[in-house]
Amino acid sequence: MRSIKTVQDAGRWGDEPRSQQVRRRAGSARIEFRRAKAAVIEAFERSFLERALTDSRGNVSAAARLIGKERRAFGKLMKKHGLSRRSLSRPRVNRARPLPVRRTRVIRDPGGSS
Repeated sequence: MRSIKTVQDAGRWGDEPRSQQVRRRAGSARIEFRRAKAAVIEAFERSFLERALTDSRGNVSAAARLIGKERRAFGKLMKKHGLSRRSLSRPRVNRARPLPVRRTRVIRDPGGSS
């Protein structure tokens, strides 16, 4: 004959009730879920900020407007993720005019020989 354990009997027999085992496992899964979620959110925020700063050539105010954040809140996010505007700005394209080409004079031979 099999004995049936109830929640009340479990403490008497030294076993923990099934419901506590499930709660303990669910609790650790909940912690792992939170950690994984936090890691994904952090990676998303960082890459989103990096892209905005790169697109705005390191201009923090322009990057904040680009993503719809206030400048101050954007700065706090940058600090949180350890970003600086200089590290993510695109190198400026040299838009200066090219140097003029020097033309050389052709001196004709005064002797008339061709």
